[in-house]
Amino acid sequence: DVQIEPLDVRPALVTLSACGTWRGVAFPIMGAALLRVCDNFLDHSCLEDWNITAADGAIQQHNLHFKIRVDASPIRASMGTLMHDFKLTDELVVESIELVPGLEPLGWRHEREGGTGCAPRGPRSCLAMRYVRARINGQWVLLGVATASEQRTMENVMQAIEDSKDTASYAHSFNAHTMHSTMGDESHGDASEAPQLRVCVPVGCRVLSSAIPQFAHPGAVVLLFPFSGREVVKFVFDGRVDFNELPQAFFHHAVWMSGGQEMVHDIQGVEADDGNFLLVDPCVMRTPKLAISTAMKSVATGGATDLGGPPPECFDQLHPRCGQLCKGFDPTRRGAKARRMCGLSVPSCGVGGGSK
Repeated sequence: DVQIEPLDVRPALVTLSACGTWRGVAFPIMGAALLRVCDNFLDHSCLEDWNITAADGAIQQHNLHFKIRVDASPIRASMGTLMHDFKLTDELVVESIELVPGLEPLGWRHEREGGTGCAPRGPRSCLAMRYVRARINGQWVLLGVATASEQRTMENVMQAIEDSKDTASYAHSFNAHTMHSTMGDESHGDASEAPQLRVCVPVGCRVLSSAIPQFAHPGAVVLLFPFSGREVVKFVFDGRVDFNELPQAFFHHAVWMSGGQEMVHDIQGVEADDGNFLLVDPCVMRTPKLAISTAMKSVATGGATDLGGPPPECFDQLHPRCGQLCKGFDPTRRGAKARRMCGLSVPSCGVGGGSK
């Protein structure tokens, strides 16, 4: 008989085979590899008869019965996107799920309390999420599921998709700018090879069946990203991450393009060997849309309206300095200083003539 020491996880009963690890804990195993485990990842509910494959450490089950359908796919391809192969109404079978410690930074946005004061506001910041790798049709993707079952709604998923859509639009403009700026500059070589950022385009999927309702119950809506990585790095988050010029310049460019009304926050993903960046699940801080009546009232009184948008001080905190790329589009570092029109802090209102 093999004696197994208690693992440093929630109460677990493990039947093992060969030699392997679980969450970094080595153990001897023999026979069929079965895992029965309860922990916070699945709301303290036990999942039975999970199989840990020796090849990739993935959690599998013979009768997982985890089937989803693509119900939302509004983003189209551009220079700022990494597209998926899924189509609306596609029904997909999740073959296995993998818990990867390297994906934990994706949840930092939802775990932080207080902090710098520049955290994204609204449901995107307070909605706790789980992120796991999932294998579908033999390919690994990223699956995002709200922790609370009542939060697994299409409305919440569409907010995440909207953030990715807007970020991809900014990435398209940024990539076009960097390509244009390197044209004719022999020191940068071929403009088409200039480093770029692309956003993993998510789709919203409805769970059709599931043997693990604690994780995702039938009827729940989840996020699926074409991201196969095992690790995520924060590039712009709280002002304390390592400075990396390309994502920092992208952050600046998005603020500059929006006239200070939007900030692409929580820029995260991976950097490829060729210098390109792949971003996943970004968050956008926005100034609320202004009603026409409020705009006209502000024009009449000659006053400015505080729309409650991204705090200007966050620009300096999240983007402490500019690199050479920034100087190509905003040499005076105006960044979050929105142009003022009609007494409002907006890029343009269309009332009262030209820009200042």
